[in-house]
Amino acid sequence: MNFNNLQYFLVTAEEKNITRAARRLHVSQQSLSSQIRRLEKELGTALFVRDKELILTPAGECLQQEARIILADYQRLLKEIDALKGYRQEQLRIGVSYAHASAIINQLLKKFQAEHPFVEMNVTTSSSSALEQALDKDQLDLIFLLLPSSLNDVEITVISREPMWIAVPEPILAKHFGSAWQKKKEELSKGVKLAVFKGEAFILHGRQERQKIVREYLLQCFEKAPDVIQTYNRQTALQISAQGKGIAFLPFGQVPERDSQKGNLSFFPLKDEALQDRFALLYKRGAAMSPAAQALVSEVQKTAFQNNKK
Repeated sequence: MNFNNLQYFLVTAEEKNITRAARRLHVSQQSLSSQIRRLEKELGTALFVRDKELILTPAGECLQQEARIILADYQRLLKEIDALKGYRQEQLRIGVSYAHASAIINQLLKKFQAEHPFVEMNVTTSSSSALEQALDKDQLDLIFLLLPSSLNDVEITVISREPMWIAVPEPILAKHFGSAWQKKKEELSKGVKLAVFKGEAFILHGRQERQKIVREYLLQCFEKAPDVIQTYNRQTALQISAQGKGIAFLPFGQVPERDSQKGNLSFFPLKDEALQDRFALLYKRGAAMSPAAQALVSEVQKTAFQNNKK
């Protein structure tokens, strides 16, 4: 018995027909039939009932289940052995979310590339949802995004924690702080509590998991649930806020140019640590990882440890 025998058997079991299976395997019907008979002789039992269609016997069903496991393990083994041949032939597929394609990741990847010059890094920037789908389908090796994640079977390393920010239009600042609102901005720039904006509407955008966390936080801050405006992206949220219709939430990585004001909007960090942005590295739990991927994970974990000590 060899791996070819098992592959021929599995394809025949799927097609339930020697002619179709042979065509799919690019071998002659005679050769395929001979392989199946040889396998049955070696195992000492029939694997198929020959009828209008080939039907698996109980022994055939057992072999089908085990053959799939054996061939999957064999493919994983080949991948791991190929990875051990060195970094020169490796490609590292990395995804970074729009919300945080920022300096911390640029510095980290630049440092890693300098230490591993023969690794080809393919970096994809996309939405968190798209990156999660790509990781789940093994189209990416590692992804960087803001938590929470909708994926379950993943390892997570939190790299940094940053306060969430809010965008506040001038009319709302004037409403709550009167003519002194411009002077008040310096104090607010060090951190603000949402309670000072009681009675205002709040604008949420982005993923549902993230919006849920913000909604729960709002319920904790106010006796009565405030009005919430839901939109799909940062640009629309800022446009609505600039019209004076509410206060928009922003991840740290989406504050425009890190300045304190843009147009009639001012940007302030929240004081409450209960609503922090957690930026993290994710990769599939139990997946075979190349030496390059393992090295990058190790580098990220060092960075996370240093950030958490601060």
